[in-house]
This record gives sequence, C-alpha cells and structure tokens, in this order.
Amino acid sequence: MCSRLAVISWFTCSWRRGRSLLAMVLTGGLGLGGWALKDHPQLASWARLLSVVGDQKAELDWNLDSLAKVTGLAESAEVSRRPGRYQVAIEEVRLDPGAFRSGRTVDLQARVLKRDRQGRETTLWDSTVYGENLVVVGQDDLVASWAHRPFELSWAPGERVWVEVWDRRGNFLDRLRYRMAAPEPGKFPLPTGTHSLMPEGKWSARSDSDLNRVVAASRWIGELDRATLAPPAVAERPVRMRRTAEADTLAERPIVIR
Repeated sequence: MCSRLAVISWFTCSWRRGRSLLAMVLTGGLGLGGWALKDHPQLASWARLLSVVGDQKAELDWNLDSLAKVTGLAESAEVSRRPGRYQVAIEEVRLDPGAFRSGRTVDLQARVLKRDRQGRETTLWDSTVYGENLVVVGQDDLVASWAHRPFELSWAPGERVWVEVWDRRGNFLDRLRYRMAAPEPGKFPLPTGTHSLMPEGKWSARSDSDLNRVVAASRWIGELDRATLAPPAVAERPVRMRRTAEADTLAERPIVIR
C-alpha cells in the first residue's frame, strides 16, 4: 500500500514538473514563463556568457569601424602627397556678388595652370572651350560648374598648380580676377575639397570675401615615370680660361729638348 502511494506521488510530481516545463517553453522559454527559472545557476551562467559575448562583439565592431575610418584618412593623407597622375574635375566655382554691380551680366570662367620645376608655365585646362556661363548679379547665384569635364595632370613635388577665375565680360576698367590660395608645400595642389580664391589687382580690397571659392574633386590614377621625378638638370657653363702675360710669355718660348 505504501509503495503504491509512493509511486503515485512520484508520477504526480513528475507530471507537474513536466507541465510547468512545457508551459515555460510554449510561453517563450525564458520570456513569460522563464521568471521561475531566472535564478537557476546554469541558466544564469549562460545568460552572463551571452551578454559578455554580445558586448565584446559590439566593441569589436566599433573598433573595426574606427580603424577603417582612421586607415581611410591615413591613406587619403598619403595619396595627397604622392607624386603621380591625377584626374581632376572643377565641381564648382563661386564668387561673392557684392564685388559686382547689381544687374550686370557676368560670364564666369576658370582655368588651371601649372609651373614646372624649370619655371615653365602651361595651361592644363580652360573652361572657355565649353562656352559661356552667364549669370545676372542680383538675380542669380554667381556659380559655375564643370563637374562633367574632368582632366588629367601629372604632378611631382616642386611643381605648382593653381586655378584662376575671372569674368570674361569684364572690361579693362572693371575686370576682376581671382587666384586659388597657395597650397601646403609638398602636397598635391588640387585635392578633393574646397579651396579659397584670392582676388588680384586693384580691386582686391573690394572683392575679398570668404564666399569666393573653388571646389575640386580629384583622384590618383597612376605613377610617374622616372624621368619626370628626376631633379631638373643644371646647365653647365663653359669654363673660360683667362689669358695672362705670363701665359703668353710661356707660349712664345721655344721648346728645348735635351
């Protein structure tokens, strides 16, 4: 009799435990029904482990993202000082309208010039071949763009490259011209970004403004040949011998062979 009661009691407890476990699984594991097992040592250990792994993964992703950004900046800085062939586009030229008479029609033009290490100056690109860029002061923004007109140039340290902007409709008495500010020495002069334009000539005080700028987009596309990177040759001057009275006397003396 006692043994039967013990067996019935064991089955009853087992059924209750199984029913509770089944209810916990059906209601979301450790969600709605899991509060009853939240203090179980094994489950608590697993929860802590998963939490640590999640935190470490988040920290690793953040570190990798930061490393990628820093590496990208380092590569950009390295390329900006790297001699080679570059592709450049003048994405925008903007001038302060305060330097122009209201109602005046302005034809914004730009060109890119280069001075090599021998002092020779050449024009690399000129916007005038693509037509007019007419704007009316007081009605339009003084903006022009040649983003779809890229060009290539070769650059090595010691060479200068700059942008000039002017109003092609300006007359002799009222002609404004701007030049890009000098870049950092040893750095590619037209990197991607915004560059200030400084006015030239007698109108410089009136036309100086922070609104005057040129925006360039550039990328490195290849190496230079060794001949371009070689230092400029220095022409040797012929050595001229100065004649002296003593040299003339020695030249006139007969040669005696003993």
